[in-house]
Formats: sequence, C-alpha cells, structure tokens
Amino acid sequence: MDRNKNGVMGIFWKCARIGERLSPYISICCVLMAASILVN
Repeated sequence: MDRNKNGVMGIFWKCARIGERLSPYISICCVLMAASILVN
C-alpha cells in the first residue's frame, strides 16, 4: 500500500484513507473528483 502514496495513484490512496475515516459517501466523492480531474 505504501508504494502508492506518491504520484497519480497517491491521490486515490489518500482519498481511500480519508474515506475510511469519514464515510463511504465522502470516499466516493473523492474518487469521482479525482477521476474528473484526470479526465479533464
């Protein structure tokens, strides 16, 4: 898991950790925002 902390995958890794602590809805929003940033 630690190898994903840097680079593009680091964004998703951080979002997953944040989501685990707060709520699944927030993690879903984080993933959607990260995906939209990468697409645009």
